[in-house]
Order: sequence, then C-alpha cells, then structure tokens
Amino acid sequence: MGSFSHYSLPHLSAIGLTLLSCFLCIKLVKNKRQAKKLRQLLTLGLIIKLLWYHLWQIFFEHNLSLQRHLPLHISQLSIILMIVALSINRNFFYQFIYFWAGWSSVLAILLPEQSENFPHPRFLEFFFGYLLLLTSLSYICWVEKIRMTYKYLWIVAGALASYCTVIYPINFILETNFVFLREKPKFSAALNIIPAPPWHIPFLVLVVLLLLHLQCLPYYIAKKQKPTTRA
Repeated sequence: MGSFSHYSLPHLSAIGLTLLSCFLCIKLVKNKRQAKKLRQLLTLGLIIKLLWYHLWQIFFEHNLSLQRHLPLHISQLSIILMIVALSINRNFFYQFIYFWAGWSSVLAILLPEQSENFPHPRFLEFFFGYLLLLTSLSYICWVEKIRMTYKYLWIVAGALASYCTVIYPINFILETNFVFLREKPKFSAALNIIPAPPWHIPFLVLVVLLLLHLQCLPYYIAKKQKPTTRA
C-alpha cells in the first residue's frame, strides 16, 4: 500500500475525480427536481463522511484524541456548516459557506495533510469528504446561482478572525493545533517558506485573504446566467 505521496497517481486520480464530480454537477442538473435530489444526496453523503471519520477512529484505530475528534478544524466545521446550508437552502447561508469552505477545501485537496495511501479507508474517507465539499460548492454556485455580494467576503474574514482568536488559546490549553495556529503546516516541503511560529500567522492571514478574493472569480463567470430568486 505504501505511504501517501503528493501528486502521485492516487493523489492525481482523487483530484481528477473531484473535478469530474464538480463538472457533472454543473452539467447534468437541468431542473428544480434534479437540484433537490442532488442537494439531498450531497447532504446525506456529508453526514456519512462525518460518521465514517469518527467511527473509524474509535473502533478501528482506537484513537480518542482531542485533536482528531473535537470538530474545531476548518474542514470539519465546513462539513457541518455545509450540511446546515444545504438543509436550509437559503442564499445568505450559501454565501457564507461558499467563502468559509472554498479556500480551505481547495488547499486541502492540493496539499493534503495525509499519510495513508490508496486504498486505505482513511485515504478514501479524506478525499471522499473533499469531493463532496467541492461538489457542494459547485452546486451552490452554478445550480443554485447564489447572488454573491462582496460584503460576505469580509463577513467571513471577520468570522474567521474571531474564530482564530478563540481557538488560539484553546490550542495551548489542550495542546492541539487547530487551524495551524500553534504550529505551521508540515505536510509539504513547499510550505517550508512559511516563517516559524508565531510569525507564520500573519503569512497565513495574507494567504487566506488572497484566496478569498480569488473565490470571487467563479461567481463572475457564473453571473451571466440569470439568478434564481432566493430568500
């Protein structure tokens, strides 16, 4: 089986399948009935992903750690918020989750913090989750045609800043590294350019702000389509 390697065949295959899923989501949904079924399917898939992750840790790896099981990582919060957004089906929540989850999902699938390789269940669970998240983001952008406003970028930036302010001392109390605030990411040699803690935090802030602005590009591509009327 071997250990995971960035941009190996399994990694590139996972990225390819994710892109294919996003493309099919955009191209195959033609009416509201199909959109509703896809929304329900994505919601169910995300719930299964959450259960899969925690049950595997408990019953197969017997790994009960705060770092793994507290839902304080951006990725875990993104899945929870996406489940809520798809269930509520409202434009304001779609805008929030689009900016909250988009940048982190793209980074995670391109530079995954992953050690197990295909076909290990942890490999499948990891990439299955991000395939669902990115497909859900494609759904809300191109199928639901969210009416994005620039202010939501700064609402999410403020929410992230507030969240990190709360999480930062918690990391030291619990000896965890949620949102990589206590220690910089170490899962890719390319990230060696990041300054040593705590100076890596301003660097991460600038990167996140850049990625949030880049997330506006798909909207400007999609806005030529007539938006739906969402509350």
